[in-house]
Amino acid sequence: MTIDISKLGNYPAIEKTIQQILDDYHASVPQDKTKQVRYPGEYLQAIREKNLKEGIPVLKKVWDEIQSIRS
Repeated sequence: MTIDISKLGNYPAIEKTIQQILDDYHASVPQDKTKQVRYPGEYLQAIREKNLKEGIPVLKKVWDEIQSIRS
């Protein structure tokens, strides 16, 4: 379900609050210093665009099994 928050009367305050939460979240120190703190789905659009451009990555073993079914 999605909600178009721009239709709500207090949209500017909501947008500002959400941005503050995201900024605070991204400023968090990760437990594993080699990784970045991110929220679920944060890179979904970038992954989708990459997959549309380059194709969906599939393990060779899985792809070979799929190909054997077609034959």
